[in-house]
Amino acid sequence: MSLGTRARRFLWMGTCAVWFLGLPGAAHADERSWTLWVDDDDDDGNGVADRLDTVLPAPKATSTLEERGALEGRKVAIPKETKLRLFLAERFVSSGAVKRTAPSGPPVWLQGAAVGRWAFRTDDQPATAIVLRAYRVAGGKWSAPLFGSVSRERPGAWGEGADPEAFALGVRAPEGALPKELWLRSYSVTNRELDLRGPLAIEPQGCPGSEKGTECGVTEAVRLVATSVDRAHPSAGNALRVELGGRVELDVSKHPGDRSARQELHVVAPTQGDQGGRLGQVHFRVHVLRQGQGGAPAVGGNSEGAKRVVQRELRDSAALWAQCGIGFEVERLEVVDPPPTAVSAGGSLSLKLGKQRLDMSWPAGLDPRRLAHRIRVAIEKLGYRVELSDNGKSGYSDLPTVDLLVRKKDKSGALVELSSVQDGERQLPLSSDRQLPICLGEVALRDGLDHFNDFNAGSGTLEERSLVKALQDDDPGSIELFVVPSFVNSGRIGESFIYTAGASLRNVLIVDRAGIRAGSRSYVLAHELGHVLLDMPGHPDDFGVDDPGRLMDSDASEASVFGPRRLSLSDCRRVWSQSGGAAPLPLVREVPSHLPTRLVEEPAAN
Repeated sequence: MSLGTRARRFLWMGTCAVWFLGLPGAAHADERSWTLWVDDDDDDGNGVADRLDTVLPAPKATSTLEERGALEGRKVAIPKETKLRLFLAERFVSSGAVKRTAPSGPPVWLQGAAVGRWAFRTDDQPATAIVLRAYRVAGGKWSAPLFGSVSRERPGAWGEGADPEAFALGVRAPEGALPKELWLRSYSVTNRELDLRGPLAIEPQGCPGSEKGTECGVTEAVRLVATSVDRAHPSAGNALRVELGGRVELDVSKHPGDRSARQELHVVAPTQGDQGGRLGQVHFRVHVLRQGQGGAPAVGGNSEGAKRVVQRELRDSAALWAQCGIGFEVERLEVVDPPPTAVSAGGSLSLKLGKQRLDMSWPAGLDPRRLAHRIRVAIEKLGYRVELSDNGKSGYSDLPTVDLLVRKKDKSGALVELSSVQDGERQLPLSSDRQLPICLGEVALRDGLDHFNDFNAGSGTLEERSLVKALQDDDPGSIELFVVPSFVNSGRIGESFIYTAGASLRNVLIVDRAGIRAGSRSYVLAHELGHVLLDMPGHPDDFGVDDPGRLMDSDASEASVFGPRRLSLSDCRRVWSQSGGAAPLPLVREVPSHLPTRLVEEPAAN
C-alpha cells in the first residue's frame, strides 16, 4: 500500500502497519493500546519489505492531518528490545525516540515489525502495541504479505473447493490476543468503496513454524471477483468484489477504530510458478468517430456522452482482464471527425493537394514502392511532409501496395486534403497507368466502415487504412481503439488487427455502436482485445469444443454469470508470454504490485 495514496478519513494513514501517533482525544485517555499489523508489503516497490526498509513514502496532505495538532510538544520513545520501529515523516528513526515541538512538524509513525505485545512511551506515559500478522493460506502454505487473484471459475465450481484462486485468511497474534473475526472492505482505484464482507469468523488453529508466544486462527475460504454479477450469484459464498489496482482492507471490526490499524490485501495476476505477484497495464488511445464532419458521435449522442459510454465499456472490459492481473490506462480519449481523403499506391499523376496541383509522369517498369518514392519526393518539393507505409498482400493480388499520407509541415501536422483535378466540368483521372492504379482513400462512415475479409485481412481495406493511419500515434506499444457508427453490412460489430509480420495495421481494435450496446451480453471490446494480447487470430472453438462461457469463444452472447467472461490460466500465461515484457513488442507494461521480491512462506500449521 502506498503511504502517498492511502490517506483516509480515519486517524491511521497510508499503511496497514505504520501508525500515526495522534492520541486523538480524552475519550481514549486510559486506553493507551494500539492494534497494528506486521508491515510485510512493499509501499515503494523497491523489492524490500517495509518492515526492513528505512524509507517509506509520505502521505498526502488531507483533512485527516488536522489531528497533528494533538502532537505538539509530545515525545515518543521505543525500548531497544521491542519489535517496533519509529518513522519521522518518511524516514526511519534509528535512535528509537522522537520529539515534536510544533504542530506543523512532520508526523510520527509507529511500525510493527514482528508479532507480539510491545511496550513504548508517549510523553513518558506507558502504552502498548498489539501487533498481529496476516497470511494468505492456500495449498498448505501460509504466505505474507496478503495477495490474491480474481477468480476465473464459474459458480458451479464454487463451494466444491475447485477454485484455484480461493484462499483463507490466517492470523497470528500474541497469546490471548487472537481476534474473533475479520471484516473485508474493498476500494476502487479512485478510493470508492466497492464491497463489504464480514464477519469472517476466525477459528483457532495450530500455528505454522516455531514462533513462540503466539496463537493462530484461520477464516473460511474467500474468493475475489471483479463483477457484481459474480458477487450476487446465490453460490458466490464468501466472494468480495474488487478492482485491480484498488485495495482490500482487513480489520478486526466492522467499524474501524481510532487505534485499530488496517491490513491490506493486494490483487495481482494469478500465480505462475515463481512469477506470482505481477501486475500489468495496457495503454489505450481511443478515437470515437463522428458520423461525418461535425456530425454526431458513434455513441453517446454528444462528445461528453460518448466519452462516458466508452469509459464505462473500458471499465467493464478491464473487470474481465483483471482475471489475468491486467488493468487499463487510457492515454487519450477523443471524439474526432473522419479524416479527409488520403492517397494510396500507383500511375501518370494529376493530383490536387489543398490549393496546389501536382502533375508528374514516370517511365514503365517501376514497381509500386519505387513509384511511391517518386511521388513522395514530388509532393515533398511542394512543401508537405509525406508518410510512406507498406501494406500486407491481399488475396486479390500478388502486387504489394503502398500508402502515402500527406501532412502539413507546420507544428499542427494536419492532414492535407487530396482530390482529383477538375478540368471544367470534367474530372481528370488520377493516373493514366493501367498497370499500377492510384486511388484516393476516403473514410465515409454514413454507409458503414468497409471491413476486411479473409482475402485482405493482412492489409485491411483502403477505408480502414485511411482511418487508422490518419489517427494512430507513433507508439507501437499502445493499443489504438476506434469506435465507429457501424460496419458495412450488419453481421460485424468488432474486429482487431494483431501484430504479425507484414501486417499493414497492428494492435488496432475497431468496435461499432452495436458492439458497445451489446455490453455484458458479448463483451465485444474485451474479446477483440483478447485477439491482440493473446496474439491469436482465431477462436478456441474454431477447431475445438464450443464453450460459451469463455471470453474468447466465437459465438457467445449471454448476460448472466455463465456468459462470455472467463479467461483460463493458460490464457493468462499466453498473454504474459506473447504481450508481456519478454515479447518482441510488449503491450502489457508491468507496474509495481507492492509485494516484496521474496514473500514470507511458512509450512502448513501443525
